[in-house]
Amino acid sequence: ASLAPLNLFSKLRKLHLGYNQKIRSLDGLENCVHLEELILSSSENISSIEPLASCTKLRVVDLDKNVNLASLGGLENCVHLEELH
Repeated sequence: ASLAPLNLFSKLRKLHLGYNQKIRSLDGLENCVHLEELILSSSENISSIEPLASCTKLRVVDLDKNVNLASLGGLENCVHLEELH
């Protein structure tokens, strides 16, 4: 499944897509610059969160049980991050 259509929702603040085995890429989230909460727990096919680099307002990110995620690269600019699971 592609998240590319979400790039139209630049004012999106919360996105809960946990337990979704169809998501393989976060491409499309780079335009969601107001995103504050992202839940992707048990979305095991995601291998990179680099598209989150422009989501600098993120406060909560849940990546629990994402076994294919090799690094947290993409969160460096998330200076408001309060919770990381």
